[in-house]
Amino acid sequence: HLTFDDQYIERQKAIRSRKRISGAMDGIAEGASALGQGVYHGITDVVAKPVSGFNDGGVSGLFKGVGQGAVGLFVKPITGVGKALSNVGQGITAQVGQFAGTSTSQTKRSQARVRTRLPRMLYSEQGAIRAYSYFDAEVRRPLG
Repeated sequence: HLTFDDQYIERQKAIRSRKRISGAMDGIAEGASALGQGVYHGITDVVAKPVSGFNDGGVSGLFKGVGQGAVGLFVKPITGVGKALSNVGQGITAQVGQFAGTSTSQTKRSQARVRTRLPRMLYSEQGAIRAYSYFDAEVRRPLG
């Protein structure tokens, strides 16, 4: 992760899991929030990261914090812009789905394919393909 900030990454994951965009206005609101948070965290990290780094690791922690703050100053606002664009796009998609009489969740369900068999086992690093074997597929299942 480009920010080198584990707390920021966890906070963003929590925000994504709570996000519910059901229309264009929701997308715009979420987008504005994401942009604002990106800019805010980027600016505040310039001071906060060196201070917390110094408190945690002394002078070496200070330098690490200065690096994290400098990276965050650029990366977090850019990430905020990307999230804002994504949120607005999701809002527009949801709004169009409402006008068309379908919701986003309905569209996803209708496009989902039901797996009829387990994935094929690929052999060797080159992924040599052999005839499908249900036994081999069962062996592959716990491997991911």
